[in-house]
Amino acid sequence: MSKVTTGAPARSSESFDVFRQVVAFSTSDSWKRVPHVSYLYEPDVTDFIAFYRESCRTVVRATGETQKITFNTVLLKLVAEALAAAPRLNAFLRYNAFSVRGRLTVQKHVNITVPWLLPDGKVLTVVVPHVEEKSVSDLQSAIDQLSTRISSSDVREVLGRTSLRDTVDRILDGEREGIKRIISVALGLTRITLLKGAERRRYYARDPAERLTEHDIATGTVVVSNIGSIQSGVPGKFGLLDVITPQVFAVGISAIEERPGIVRDADGHKTIGIRSFLPFCLVFDHRAFELGELLPFVRRLDEIFARPQELIPLIGGVTP
Repeated sequence: MSKVTTGAPARSSESFDVFRQVVAFSTSDSWKRVPHVSYLYEPDVTDFIAFYRESCRTVVRATGETQKITFNTVLLKLVAEALAAAPRLNAFLRYNAFSVRGRLTVQKHVNITVPWLLPDGKVLTVVVPHVEEKSVSDLQSAIDQLSTRISSSDVREVLGRTSLRDTVDRILDGEREGIKRIISVALGLTRITLLKGAERRRYYARDPAERLTEHDIATGTVVVSNIGSIQSGVPGKFGLLDVITPQVFAVGISAIEERPGIVRDADGHKTIGIRSFLPFCLVFDHRAFELGELLPFVRRLDEIFARPQELIPLIGGVTP
């Protein structure tokens, strides 16, 4: 690590913990590799929000229990629905810059990586698997269970293990970055502290269903980052975000904005009223495809926002 040579007095100094190490590596690696393209999409969701509040904010499951459905859960399901119309966005890219050869592999399942705010203010990215197969109600249950597992996990342990696994995978793929990382760890330049001895045995003796595993961190196929879900009331909106290789697509969702919008009545007459808009930032890897691949995704979201009743068969519960 280079020394500060400006001579300016420092207020404080601290080394990166495992959270910042993982984020710093993955994001800097992303920007070394990926030519990002950002598309801003801001649909009018006034009618959709009204439908959500009236018809699916609370549902009754088959067991008879009443279940609260968050707006964020609904949005995750909508992303999976839109990906069904544009499956090439849910893919992994392998690319060799020397030979200029690439292979895009469309993934069978939509495994959405989401940011999770921890009690200490740090943000952990975790995977909600097989979103395309789940009803909104089942998806909410999966997210609730994920919350319980996170709270009972040693997050630094799982992040450290996941980072080491990623390093090994990169070495097996012949990537220089993986070799650099393992040398750095061996020399003590990048310290990753893992559980050892009896403490490690006790932790891993627990049922994996009760704690996070590497699978919950490393198996995402697309990132969906919703500012409102972790920092409600934050002003501003995404203009760009990272595409984390080998993924090729990422979605940033910002807070709902109220502003003037054009409304058509039954006769087609236009009026101006206060409407609700939901800003989406859609970012893709330009090596993988062109903007045209994104349009079916946007059109599908447009269809659902215009006809929110399409949510009904996706909910999986009954409105009380």
